Amino acid sequence: MMKNLFEQSRSHWVRYDHYELKTAEDGKRYITPGKSAKPDVYNPLKEVPNIVLDALNVGMLMMGRKPEAEVEKAMEKLGCIAIYQQISSDTKETVVLDYLRRRQEKKQLVYYLAGAAEWGVEEDGKSMLDVVDTAAEWNAKAGEEGGFTGIVLDVEPYLLEEWEADQERCMKQYVTNCVRTYERAKEDNLAVIVCIPNFYDRIGLSGFLEELIQNGCDGIAVMNYNKKDEAGQIEEELKLAQEYNKGIVNITEMQMQGYHGLTDENTYHDDGIEAVFDSWEKLKEQYPYRNLGFSWHYLKPCLELMETES
Repeated sequence: MMKNLFEQSRSHWVRYDHYELKTAEDGKRYITPGKSAKPDVYNPLKEVPNIVLDALNVGMLMMGRKPEAEVEKAMEKLGCIAIYQQISSDTKETVVLDYLRRRQEKKQLVYYLAGAAEWGVEEDGKSMLDVVDTAAEWNAKAGEEGGFTGIVLDVEPYLLEEWEADQERCMKQYVTNCVRTYERAKEDNLAVIVCIPNFYDRIGLSGFLEELIQNGCDGIAVMNYNKKDEAGQIEEELKLAQEYNKGIVNITEMQMQGYHGLTDENTYHDDGIEAVFDSWEKLKEQYPYRNLGFSWHYLKPCLELMETES
């Protein structure tokens, strides 16, 4: 968690009011402060809700040591210092703790990624609360050697059959569960990011969306999987994030066409990594919000693209 990651630091932390992408002579692109950017010294322990970093969803590939070099290469190329990590139920605790230690050595932030559609409509919200308890338990055992900064809840109630029958009831229960989970997470000093689609406001659920952003998370990660109007599709979500001083992460799809019905309109698989950087630059120009971040979905197709483009 944030306390575990930074409490031993003896240095001041500095951020700038805006950043830009630059291409080096070797062709690599880096995130650097803008030419006229103004520095600001801050304490990261006091600003967990306001820190949004470019992140990489790594799936299940990164828990072991074998793919470490590939992952490090991807993190550098893609400009990421935060990881959304899934953990299978049969993963040994020693593997998790070793993984957290390695991430801290690399100065990378880790979020525990978990979720299932049915979690959204559980009346007691137990599954979401269990994620918080699990992450907190691992953090306690990791101690100063590492820990989770927070959790990412990938819960999509609109995939359930009952959504078609009564989407407002499902959405109300989902938001209630998120609020409960957020309150529990704050007790354990864990940040909460909630994964959402880009259409809740367009299907008459704007009130629930506002409640979710205001009281159910530190930030939202929007699955902005349509290239036709990327800025317009997150306009309402970004306005609400700004209003309540919450983070917003734009997730870009990188999987091959055909997976889960993906088409050229949904994924940047054939466009390549540079096209994604260009897209993000346009979004940052249109929405110069300091808490706007970006995420790749997910590691495996990014590694495949990097190998193809090299």
